[in-house]
Amino acid sequence: MQFHKIPNVLAPLVGKVISVSGWLVHTNRHISKSIKFNQLRDVQGKYLQLFSQEPLQVPKKLLAETRWESSNCADATATSSSLNDHASQVIPSESVVNITGKLQYRPERDRRPGNEFELKVENLEVLNFSRHIPFNPNDENTSLPVQLTHRHIQLRNPRYNKYLRMRSHIAHIVRDFFYKNDFVEVETPLLFKSTPEGAREFLVPSRQEPGKFYALPQSPQQYKQILMASGIGNYYQLARCFRDEDLRYDRQPEFTQIDLEMSFINSPQQIMTVIENLFSQILENLGKNSVASPFPRMSYAEAIESYGSDKPDLRYGLKLQDLTPFLPNSESCTEVLVLRDVKKTISNAEARSLCEQVGQDVSFVTIRDNSQLPEWNKKIPQLKHLPLNLERINEKLGLSPGLTLFVANRPKYMTSGTTPLGRLRPLLHNFLVKQHQLPHLNDDLLNFTWIVDFPLFSPAENNSESLMSTHHPFTAPHPEDLHLLSSSPLNVRALHYDLVVNGVELGGGSIRIHDPKLQSYVLERILKLQQKQLCTFDHLISVLQSGCPPHGGIALGFDRLIALLVKSNGIREVIAFPKTSSGTDLLVGSPSTVTEDQLKEYHIEITNKI
Repeated sequence: MQFHKIPNVLAPLVGKVISVSGWLVHTNRHISKSIKFNQLRDVQGKYLQLFSQEPLQVPKKLLAETRWESSNCADATATSSSLNDHASQVIPSESVVNITGKLQYRPERDRRPGNEFELKVENLEVLNFSRHIPFNPNDENTSLPVQLTHRHIQLRNPRYNKYLRMRSHIAHIVRDFFYKNDFVEVETPLLFKSTPEGAREFLVPSRQEPGKFYALPQSPQQYKQILMASGIGNYYQLARCFRDEDLRYDRQPEFTQIDLEMSFINSPQQIMTVIENLFSQILENLGKNSVASPFPRMSYAEAIESYGSDKPDLRYGLKLQDLTPFLPNSESCTEVLVLRDVKKTISNAEARSLCEQVGQDVSFVTIRDNSQLPEWNKKIPQLKHLPLNLERINEKLGLSPGLTLFVANRPKYMTSGTTPLGRLRPLLHNFLVKQHQLPHLNDDLLNFTWIVDFPLFSPAENNSESLMSTHHPFTAPHPEDLHLLSSSPLNVRALHYDLVVNGVELGGGSIRIHDPKLQSYVLERILKLQQKQLCTFDHLISVLQSGCPPHGGIALGFDRLIALLVKSNGIREVIAFPKTSSGTDLLVGSPSTVTEDQLKEYHIEITNKI
């Protein structure tokens, strides 16, 4: 007799006695009082039907085998009573069992692909019966807090089980690809130092040096640049990263990225080619349709002007148009989205609701008849007081009765990746899909696009006089724009590139600054960091001065990639133990308080206790 995993229960074993282990799942399928059907689910989320002549009850010997529990339990009476109760009852669903029996075919009318067999139960061994199951693993209507509090139960659902196995499989493909392409996997430290790179960091106090702190890395950015100066050449790792940010459905405080860096390169194309080959390998191994390479490229300026986003979903239209050239000189830009080619004009109430969801000043007007064409701007607060040549604008926009226009202003120099109409566009598309005016998107179609020529700097959000790095301060400027660094830094393009697919930013990278003088100039003269902040980068400047080759790299969101490939509802579903939107792990109860003695050991005092 052999033990078998359910996927390995195949036709050659029919008629033989085998043993399988897993979780018992009760069903309501009974032919009669004496003939019962249940299921066994194994560690891979596979099911095998169990056929028995009588209900599967807790064997009486279980009580004797677990009698030690009574003698070691504080409430021995209660425990003994509980066991006695179970001893004569049907085994609870989700109990861990080992079942021995003869494998046989199911009746032909009941056979389904992957579900052709059943096991006629001859012997059952309870390895651990379930005492408390707060919800059925297959019941996805249970509230999310309850599911996350009992994440170990949720993970028994075959769908989540499949997600984690797919994650493991794709990680193997990634590692195999980089190994075959002469990349070196290097693990970089998780205890880094605090540097002003943008996102808020998690701090870790040092016990050995009171008053000093480590910081968990937002990414291995500086370490991988140091590796380039160390002669590693081509580096990669599946890197753990940490950011203490406000969370959304696609953000977690700790996440994983495919991180890589290459030395002796000066062109984004070299990085892009590696990534395109990686995705070809992944899709081929998963049996999915391949994607043509090289991937299309779109400039940041075109993405913002046409789609209002630096990560546009290109699977549908609803393109924006820029009215700024038709308006008097202004520090802002005016964008318009003309809703056309729909079967039914949306109502004012529906349009107003969409605008309110954007949360910014978006105006709309529906042109009902020709009489409104010479004066539709009077319905738009952003335009009604401006001297306009509406005839030229109407011709540019191709306006006619039955069209709805959405209008909004946006800054000339952006501080975020989306404009007001860029936020409206997917809302409008989803609304039209629900109204059956547009078809549902094909999630199997992966529309990869490189977004390039980002601005190197952006206005600081809280200070219009200051500048911040659009991505990070180590990004190299475009060689053609070097002369603008001192006179017009906001017009300098970066050698940065983002990989976008189906409206999701999978990752971004850049050619790095390898000239220590240029790096110092950016930090001191452009970003105007204070001396205390500049000192945090002394190690990097020293590394660049030691003879660092030209280099560049990219980081791809591994969690987002998995979520995309398995078509889940977000990265939380493909992370084994995710955090809630407030950053808590409901299963283990973190973050948690610590004792006063622990705080004293780290020379920390909490002055504002909640």
